[in-house]
Amino acid sequence: NAARWALGGDLPFTVTGPGYVDARLYRQARGEDEFRLILHLVNLSGCNTSGYLEEHLPVGPLQVAVKLPPGCRVQRVARRVAGGDLPFTMAGGQVCFEIPLLVDHEVVVVEAI
Repeated sequence: NAARWALGGDLPFTVTGPGYVDARLYRQARGEDEFRLILHLVNLSGCNTSGYLEEHLPVGPLQVAVKLPPGCRVQRVARRVAGGDLPFTMAGGQVCFEIPLLVDHEVVVVEAI
């Protein structure tokens, strides 16, 4: 809620679903007009209060929405750990997709122009 307030409710991305998940979003330029958005997800469900992992407690499904610059077109959304492309939709200036299951970590790459 503090982040939502500080950003005026305009979050760059949201991840909703069960469990305790750490998420970080990065942007990587790939030329003049192309870029990648890289979303790192870490499943912290099963960590004790001091942050040590006691056991993997898989979570999912997770719904993800990533805000895009105006006029941006997404070409592909791919998982780098589990492998494979994810189906996605575009809605309200965002790319939306679902991660069916998160065991320990995942890296999702959104390729766009």
